[in-house]
Amino acid sequence: MSSSTLPLPLVAGVAVAAAGLGALGTYALITSRKDKGSSSSSSSSSSSAPRSMTSKSDWQKFDKNYADTELRIIREEEERKQKALLSGSKDEVFLEQMNRTILFYGEDAFDRIRHARVVVVGLGGVGSAAAHVLLRSGVGWMRLVDPDVVTLSSLNRNSLAMRKDVGRAKVTVLKDYFAAISPETTVEAMQMFFTEDLAPTLLQCNPSFVLDCIDNRDTKVALMHYCKVNNIPIISAFGAGSTCDPTKISITDIADTFGCPLGRDVRKHLRLRNVTNGILCVSSIEKDRKKMIPLTDDEIAEVKLQKEQGVKRLLRIGTLGVSMPIPNIFGTAMANAVLNSLSGLTVIFKGEIYVPPSSNESMRWHKILTKTEHHLSKTPPGDVARALSADDLKYVAEHVWGGKSSVSPSEQGRGGGGMNIARWRRELPLAINNLVLLNDVEYAYHKKPAIAALPVEKAYPPEIVARIDHVLRLDTDPDHH
Repeated sequence: MSSSTLPLPLVAGVAVAAAGLGALGTYALITSRKDKGSSSSSSSSSSSAPRSMTSKSDWQKFDKNYADTELRIIREEEERKQKALLSGSKDEVFLEQMNRTILFYGEDAFDRIRHARVVVVGLGGVGSAAAHVLLRSGVGWMRLVDPDVVTLSSLNRNSLAMRKDVGRAKVTVLKDYFAAISPETTVEAMQMFFTEDLAPTLLQCNPSFVLDCIDNRDTKVALMHYCKVNNIPIISAFGAGSTCDPTKISITDIADTFGCPLGRDVRKHLRLRNVTNGILCVSSIEKDRKKMIPLTDDEIAEVKLQKEQGVKRLLRIGTLGVSMPIPNIFGTAMANAVLNSLSGLTVIFKGEIYVPPSSNESMRWHKILTKTEHHLSKTPPGDVARALSADDLKYVAEHVWGGKSSVSPSEQGRGGGGMNIARWRRELPLAINNLVLLNDVEYAYHKKPAIAALPVEKAYPPEIVARIDHVLRLDTDPDHH
């Protein structure tokens, strides 16, 4: 069989294999194939070509030309393959498009995803990203609810909208793009506000999951409450716009959320409706958050007028700076949790849940630390109070040690479960970067006068000392942040 009659995949395979032979091998392969059938031409080419390529640059140019030919063959074959796939039936095209998703979740789980009915309320940076992920993952039916239109300032976070879409309804824009990406998914676009009295109408579709991507507290609380009392699975996004650290984002039950001002406000109002748990939430524990841009005089006047008239605002008036990646990560995390739930995978890893200490707990730590410091180092209580507050101790427990023992993080709570905070190195000042979180057994050992009098290198194994010093040093290193 001559090389001209070889199937294209085999030609591409030969080309790839030949590329590994180096310049001389590739030249020999090309010239032998090119000149087969003309021995005089072959001998002439094989004798003259190598002599003409005497410099390194000659061989580099030859390799580049050969690599370009190889890539062209591979691209042409892939293009031919994709065109053949697209010419098949709709079912064949869809299954090929979802091939990697099916391989990951399995056919039975994908069938559940395919037959799911999902409602996404709010199509800003979070909601548009979540809906986009669910579409590309094969969800068969979606209802999109949002009253707003695409604006220029929203293009920095909307997952699909372009400049040509400015002024169009967000729900319509996403529906149009979704039809081009995966026409097998049924999408309903509803340009309207979600309100409590409309909940029965908007959610009468027997949804498998509702995604709450609303940024208004009252409507968010109303949606979460309605779903909770009607046993509709829901996942809610807390404040994404004011943060910038993706490592602080987590998925937990609402009872385990902390550190988010919007979340705190939502929990407070849900408690008034007797809802304290049973709702999945995506939130961030990031401490340093951007503040709202101050209202203009006109905006202040508008808020005052609405209050006087008893009008309930459905849209936030204040403006908040937004880092594009975070809302998209929030939305992707929400969609991922929904897909895991539909497919039967773990949504929340129970061993990773950390409930922050209460204010009473941090006050208790402060009292014990003050007493211990006075006992071991004769430090006046006033000096401890000036050096550290109860909030400082709470920060150390939450953000430095993640609620786990500094000495034995894998054995949290060993010996009874109580935790305390203590000074790490006695030779260093009492400060936020010189504190460790210890369980009750470790704390009893650490505060013994005989142990406290020793350098930590003599009181603890070297690997523990090195790890704790490393964490405390990183936490205070400005370059690390």
